[in-house]
Amino acid sequence: MSHIEAKKQDTSSCTPMEHRAFEQPEVLTEEALFFHHGIIGFGNDQRYTLTPFPRAEYAPLQLLIHHQNPSIHFLIVCDQVLDKKYHVSDLSHVHQIFGYNAATTKCYFIVTVLGQGAEMLVAINQRAPVLIDHAGKRAGQHIMADTQLPLSMPLPEFSVALRARITP
Repeated sequence: MSHIEAKKQDTSSCTPMEHRAFEQPEVLTEEALFFHHGIIGFGNDQRYTLTPFPRAEYAPLQLLIHHQNPSIHFLIVCDQVLDKKYHVSDLSHVHQIFGYNAATTKCYFIVTVLGQGAEMLVAINQRAPVLIDHAGKRAGQHIMADTQLPLSMPLPEFSVALRARITP
């Protein structure tokens, strides 16, 4: 059984926010993306692959892997699997400026993991989401004008649910 099939069948973990199985991101296969406006600090005009995390218990986290240097990779999570309080409210100006198709563009956040085991805490960068236009196969990380958006927003409920899945 592939890790994608296992991920589709595994409903053992629930999000504490809504007491239901983690939602699956729409992208469940590898997808090559062109970042004209690259990941901050890693240059423009770069190609990455968006892929499910290799171990199903880490779902809904995904990997963004650099094509030319696969040792460069990022954990990301689609905002659709998070509680709405973590969503960036208005991305229409970014869609317009960069020509992204709003209907096929999803918002993702780069994930940082602080600590390990029972102390593990997952955080996201809300101030600089990664927008992926799945139809256009292009993406970019964009710094939002709203200075109230944190660079590191802890996700305590998400962290608890993820720890429960990965801790024996």
